[in-house]
Amino acid sequence: MPELDLYEQKVLLKYMYNAPRSFSEMYGSIKNIIEKISDKECDKLIEFTREKPWNTENARELKEILSNLIKKYSHIEKSNTQKIIDVIAQIFDMDETEKEIFSIFTRNELFYAYLNNDRNMNRYLYRQIPNKSTVVISRAKKRLRRNCLDIEYDLPEHLESLFFKNFDDINLMTVSEYLLGNKCHTKFKASDFKHLEKEYAMCVKIIKNAIKNRTKGVNILLYGVPGAGKTEFAKSIVQSAGKLLYEIPYINYDDEDMTTYQRLVALKTNLNITRKNKDMVLLYDEADNITNYNFKEESNAPSKILVNNVTENVSTPVIWTLNNIRNIDDAFLRRMTYAVKFNKLNENTQIKIWQKELKRNNITVPRNKIIELSSKYDVSLSVIKNAVDTTKLIKGNAENFECFIDSISTAMNYGYHIERENKNKYKNIDFIYNDKLVNSDIDLKFLTEKLKQTKKMTFSICMYGEPGTGKSEYAKYLAHRLGLKIVQKKASDIFGKFVGETEENIALSFKEAKNKKAMLIIDEADSFLQSRKNAKNNWEVSFVNEMLTQMENFDYPFVCTTNLMDTLDEASLRRFTFKIKFDFLTSQQIRIAFAHFFKQKISENACNINGLTVGDFVTVKKKLEFLGINNSNDILDLLIQEVKFKNTDSLKNTIGFN
Repeated sequence: MPELDLYEQKVLLKYMYNAPRSFSEMYGSIKNIIEKISDKECDKLIEFTREKPWNTENARELKEILSNLIKKYSHIEKSNTQKIIDVIAQIFDMDETEKEIFSIFTRNELFYAYLNNDRNMNRYLYRQIPNKSTVVISRAKKRLRRNCLDIEYDLPEHLESLFFKNFDDINLMTVSEYLLGNKCHTKFKASDFKHLEKEYAMCVKIIKNAIKNRTKGVNILLYGVPGAGKTEFAKSIVQSAGKLLYEIPYINYDDEDMTTYQRLVALKTNLNITRKNKDMVLLYDEADNITNYNFKEESNAPSKILVNNVTENVSTPVIWTLNNIRNIDDAFLRRMTYAVKFNKLNENTQIKIWQKELKRNNITVPRNKIIELSSKYDVSLSVIKNAVDTTKLIKGNAENFECFIDSISTAMNYGYHIERENKNKYKNIDFIYNDKLVNSDIDLKFLTEKLKQTKKMTFSICMYGEPGTGKSEYAKYLAHRLGLKIVQKKASDIFGKFVGETEENIALSFKEAKNKKAMLIIDEADSFLQSRKNAKNNWEVSFVNEMLTQMENFDYPFVCTTNLMDTLDEASLRRFTFKIKFDFLTSQQIRIAFAHFFKQKISENACNINGLTVGDFVTVKKKLEFLGINNSNDILDLLIQEVKFKNTDSLKNTIGFN
């Protein structure tokens, strides 16, 4: 434990002088400090406290002893502790009373190590503000509290660390630089965010004008999927505005996670430091818990009033980033000046960013390789950046770059390797889709040719019928014939855990298809288009409304498949250009399918099986690879077994044959 320097000894003696009656109670705690003061007056003090009871006359004598001791310290220069208190008072524009209160409770924390763990010093030191009424002191404490300096119970960690820092020179500049931390830099420029060009320009304009006009309450919100480049975007817009960016810390000086309240205190401090500087912006990164007011594990969790007060009155522009806005209080969102949503990067944007980042770091990867990797790995901007940095670190090549991308991508996929998408998947599409093996109520061959001839893309199709009848395969075939990419979603891809998440995922699916100029295929669409008449919950209606809205504003083909046509909302059915029923295979189609899949002919009588689909033939073909069966009768038995497992009403009274 370091020695208490002479100036601080003097301060402690003053506290004793101002509250002599408390001295006898305090003595046990401060005896070890007094005994370290080499002075005859201290000997008198020790002797006095041992022998004399408390009364008015003795109190006068005690104060005289203390006064003589204090005079002997008059020549002592301010301690580092006092200098730091002076600077903090300057940063927060404290008046005399506020500064004294702050000084008392700060020293209570600092003296704590010397006082035999006696936290009751708090009540003694609080009597040290002479000639100030209770009302004045109460108002001063409220002002400190508004500045997040409610230190009666704890000195903010980032301020406490100042008193243990060895400064060469303690002044406003050195302390401010220490509290602000390092400036944020980035290599990313406006050209790296072409996909957010309008938003980028707007943010730069807001920052420039806010600082120029000294406008209060300017908050920019960046939200969306993790790793989409929110933090780099924040750094880049501030650089483009010609300003300096400082990040609010999330780790304290002991390398421990800071609570939301502690980060708000740090933000409030930095706002006070930067309010008179025209060139500074603050970044509050990872703000997802900012309005989690009742988070039990956080001590001193921030109140709603505090959060709203801070955001509403920021004197310097603040950029906030968070991943999920669903749990964020509306009051916080209303105080945002401008908000930018970050979605997953589409393929073209991802390729451009990869090219720029590789070129910027002098790493040579052929364009065709970048296109291949981009289609193979759906990774975020941060993963791309890290892979480039690591490749540069080892002076690697394109092979190393792919290795780093693959390793992180696999880890993010829970340890499963993500196989490259087969770009030739639909080139031999006639093997996957065969119009002779589809039993529909519309001539699909005729429809396909007409849709191709018109070259119109604003159509929608609802395909309904039993599983395995070829609905999804026809949709893919149609996209192939129209020269369109495919964005295919299942219900599990879209359903979300939180309120509003499913609607957002529906909108994102349509947006992704629009960006790729692709056909959107949604399987199990009955999950989102259930009749609103039968809805029991508001969110069920919300799903349908969102789907209908997106359908009306979509400029490319939209296809949905369902097994439950009877449950669909009437309004949704009116919006589909075509409604196509897919049924079980006819006897003639079964015969064709048998030859197609098993290279065998069967008799017409053997084809009279009710309830077979192309999907059943695919399943049985897979079984044969394991069973080694090649006899047509055995194959027919396996097909009949597939029918028996079906729970369709039309098959309940049959045993598999017409």
